[in-house]
Amino acid sequence: MSTDTTPQEHPPMWYEMRSQTQHRVYWREAGKKKYEAFATEAEARAFLKHCRTHGVSVVLAAMASSREAVPASTPAPTAPTEVPRLAGSLRAPELTGITLKWLATHYVTNTTEANEVTKDGYLRDIERCILPYFGDIDIALVQTHSLPLADGGEWPFPTVVAWKQELAGMPKANDPGATIADKTRRNIEALLAQIFSSAVDFAPAPLLQRNPCAGLTLAKVEDLECVFLSRTQARFLLEQLDPRSQRLVRFLLGTGERWGEAKALQVKDFHAGDGTDLDPAYIHVHKTWKRLTKRKTTSAPDAKG
Repeated sequence: MSTDTTPQEHPPMWYEMRSQTQHRVYWREAGKKKYEAFATEAEARAFLKHCRTHGVSVVLAAMASSREAVPASTPAPTAPTEVPRLAGSLRAPELTGITLKWLATHYVTNTTEANEVTKDGYLRDIERCILPYFGDIDIALVQTHSLPLADGGEWPFPTVVAWKQELAGMPKANDPGATIADKTRRNIEALLAQIFSSAVDFAPAPLLQRNPCAGLTLAKVEDLECVFLSRTQARFLLEQLDPRSQRLVRFLLGTGERWGEAKALQVKDFHAGDGTDLDPAYIHVHKTWKRLTKRKTTSAPDAKG
């Protein structure tokens, strides 16, 4: 993945190549990450140059009134009506008429193995990390790796292997200078595998005979040793905080609770006890505070390792 950042007087902007047909220019506005998508790198960089010269709002206004100012956003590629002939005795996949976007949405909507918070996260990952690369193409065209064509060419559609390689270099949503964590990448790879598995298990009849993610290992996550603050470090941290925040941070340090778990606590969750071993003080942690796309909610806390 190619990334380009340069400090400017205007809001920081950067270019990313998501796939051969998906080139984006990102920026932040009012604390939110926004982007425009283009079919070629030249179009994306032209937009970036205009924005750095005139400002994002001016260029977007020009685009809205006249598409001659800078190239318009290009939608993700859609499935062709014909599949190219494969080399030798290889049999080309038959189009299903089912798009990846439909299958992904159907899987998330109907799965019973995830709560509402998890489903909301699935949808964000699909929109940010899966659909921009593959496009809204027929699911039969997504192959594990490139296939040889009868004319000597290579498979012209996105493959899972190539996507996994690009995913490894994808920047974090809140920190374009850093790539997504291995654990996050593993979860997204597993999500795509689950989506295609739902196509193989689809009722009343399978949509695909094989999962294109089958046989591929998920991203490896390095086991990191837990590191804890020493008393001296904790004391130093507290001294740097506003006095109004010290009590909360002291509570987090003393209990090991996560921010979302602490924020979801209610008075009824605190038990003062009587100071003896027979009735010790404790806190009942049974939910956490999380943000959905349009609202906030509480859910069962994640298991801690």
